[in-house]
Amino acid sequence: MKDASSPCQSRAPPTLVSHRLGQERSVPGLDLSKPSPSRTKSKKDDLGFLELASGTDPIVDIIAIHGLDGHRERTWTAENGILWLRDLLKADIPNARILAYGYDADTRSRECISTQTIYQHADKLLKSLSRQRRDHPRRPIIFIAHSLGGIVLKQALGLCHSETVGSKNDFRDILVSTHAVLFFGTPHFGDKGVELLQTMNRLLSVHLKTTKVIVRNLKENSSALDNIQRLYTSASKEIETVLFYEIVPYNSATIAGDRQAIERGLDADHCEMVKFPNSGHVNYATVLSSLKQHVEGATAGVAKKWCTEDAYRDLANREDRSPNEVVLPKPRLTVSRNYIDRPRIQSLITQHLFPSSLVRRQPWCILHGIGGAGKTQLATKWIRDNENKFTRVIFVDASSQTQLEKDLGLSVHCLGPEY
Repeated sequence: MKDASSPCQSRAPPTLVSHRLGQERSVPGLDLSKPSPSRTKSKKDDLGFLELASGTDPIVDIIAIHGLDGHRERTWTAENGILWLRDLLKADIPNARILAYGYDADTRSRECISTQTIYQHADKLLKSLSRQRRDHPRRPIIFIAHSLGGIVLKQALGLCHSETVGSKNDFRDILVSTHAVLFFGTPHFGDKGVELLQTMNRLLSVHLKTTKVIVRNLKENSSALDNIQRLYTSASKEIETVLFYEIVPYNSATIAGDRQAIERGLDADHCEMVKFPNSGHVNYATVLSSLKQHVEGATAGVAKKWCTEDAYRDLANREDRSPNEVVLPKPRLTVSRNYIDRPRIQSLITQHLFPSSLVRRQPWCILHGIGGAGKTQLATKWIRDNENKFTRVIFVDASSQTQLEKDLGLSVHCLGPEY
């Protein structure tokens, strides 16, 4: 949490509140009841994708996603007007197509505010990106995500991962083509500044349209963020991850226990860490070095992933599947580091699945409850504790009958050639 008196942008109007969840916004003027100067352009005009550089024979798509209260251009623009993704990166990596994505992440606005959730923003991102990549669906992707943009991206890749391995669809194409993700100041496990932000927005709601929808799950130790991180951990096993963090604070922008992720500090605050005034800036040199490294390995890395994916797709689409071909099961879920033990419910599950007396039917147990109550984590924890009592554990997506039957079929084929 930065000092509330420190504006995000130099020479900006007076700032009432500052938070580290995204591009901190200044609230201009002392009399909030007065309307802002007339403008012909609506903020809706800046939503969706903007191509900043088409690239010369592009071999990779670099896609930038802004954070809370951010903007697809201003988030990345320094005080001197340099938008580094367009004005610097275009020359340093000429064989990359560079796109900036805009979505309504405003928590307050005079014009309008969105009521979409993180999940809905993620779903919209994937659909928009699928349309952008229709002509080159297998081109490698490197994502650059600032603050909340990283949370939306992790949710999006988690949605891609929920698609069955070998299924042919646009979401699955995006996941297979993703080579690297560079997170900038993303609050992976929440931020203590959320409550202050919500308090200030309540005061400002007299004169501005405000919303708490997008930030309500961003508090510290949020179960929603935990679930998103769990999904991303499973989805990103073949994705190179870089965690850029501002010098202070450090913990929330890194992921404890992620041995594959590379962590790099930038000498800047939360807002300025994604603004570079010139090519000689020390932070730009650090980011550029990382990007060049990932661009160099993108073509070969993604081609290898597509080779494996194509093999699965061929297998899934063939009726004359060879009995000796190996099929991998759906990936295991993991227990969150912030899991809260529920011994009473776990004991009830044990009683149902391991009855003390003989029963005529196979025991079964259904967990039910409101969304976000922790059912998946509870089941995952129980399975981990009792796995040695079963010959096999399988995971299926039961969101639809079609998907359930497909996952069950895959699970059967995973048992071995005799099945």
